[in-house]
Amino acid sequence: MTRETANNQLCPLCEGENHCAIAAGQAAASCWCMTTEISDEAKKAAAEAGPPQRCICPGCAQRRAVRVYSP
Repeated sequence: MTRETANNQLCPLCEGENHCAIAAGQAAASCWCMTTEISDEAKKAAAEAGPPQRCICPGCAQRRAVRVYSP
């Protein structure tokens, strides 16, 4: 495994494993993100994390998708 490959398997937000099927050499259709709703906020945070772009992990996708109720 190269350093680049290892980095592609890390979430840019928490640096934990992102469980990306593509980074693991599997078909994109088998990735967890294909069946999970990811909020625009989480997508924006990942894009703002800077290069190289990497997939976020399921935990960050779920935490950032939580909406806080404000009356």
